[in-house]
Amino acid sequence: MNKTRELVVSHFASVALVVLVVLASFVSTFNPAQDVVDTIRGDKDISVASVASATATYVLLTAIFGAVLLVLTSLRFSQSRRRICAPWGVVTSIVGLGFLLFIVFLGSVIFFDNTPATELTPRILLAVQARQVLPFVTFLTFIVALSWGLFGRWKPAKAMKRALQLATASVLTAVPIVTAAMWFVWQA
Repeated sequence: MNKTRELVVSHFASVALVVLVVLASFVSTFNPAQDVVDTIRGDKDISVASVASATATYVLLTAIFGAVLLVLTSLRFSQSRRRICAPWGVVTSIVGLGFLLFIVFLGSVIFFDNTPATELTPRILLAVQARQVLPFVTFLTFIVALSWGLFGRWKPAKAMKRALQLATASVLTAVPIVTAAMWFVWQA
């Protein structure tokens, strides 16, 4: 592939990465995190199994998206060894995630605080903590995955090893998410 084609592919891949980051953050942050909050806050008796199943969906989606972002940002062209996603696309994605993190934080603390003024039970307090912490952990995970893919020594190998690398990346990017999910399951 010549230099001009690599440059065009690199710019298109960077735009696609920014779009993927925004979509992944919305899909894996808001619906599954809200399911965890609804499960904790539900009218029924809270059970460890129900909170665990709600957090498992959240953990799986966030870990998979984080691993995909890590692999996409570390891919290189086979001959020139230049990055497929231009660094400006990765940096734009990181800045965009930081901005979304700030907006979500402001929204959860100031604008969308729908906790009742009366009767703050431990379940309601746990649900409020989940609503504030889970999006933060997701965005932080995506920022770490993008930064690791951009600055780390991660080098995707041949096609046979890519599945193993994706699984390893899923496990590594899931550590903060699993920690947060286990805390909420334990508190439930």
